[in-house]
Amino acid sequence: MTHFTQITELLSYFASLAQWEDRYRALIQLSQSLLTIPECQKNEILLLPGCESKLWLDISKTSDGKIIFIADSDSKILRGILYIIQLYCSEYTKENIANMNFTSLFEQIGVLHKLSSNRKKGILAIEERINKVMTDN
Repeated sequence: MTHFTQITELLSYFASLAQWEDRYRALIQLSQSLLTIPECQKNEILLLPGCESKLWLDISKTSDGKIIFIADSDSKILRGILYIIQLYCSEYTKENIANMNFTSLFEQIGVLHKLSSNRKKGILAIEERINKVMTDN
């Protein structure tokens, strides 16, 4: 399955869910698919400050400029959000980063309006961290 197909299917799946509670459950289910940071590698450097829940991000880029994104959180909802970001970023390169807009993505799948202001700030902080890693060097 191609990256584009995975994203398209994810958007279609969320569009088929009429109720917020169904989307909430879907985020929790997606949290189980997140490629996570091993416990022994979680540290203060990877911890994203200012988040309501603990959120660790390890973002790097390959020699061909693609993102390697692993993350973890103590919140299942946030882990589901991280999985969607992980999926969304998995094929992006430095050239694509300027066009990323996670706020728009989560608005499109119908969950942004139900997230707390702190969770929304967390999404922006993740986007900023990715942009920083991708524009360094």
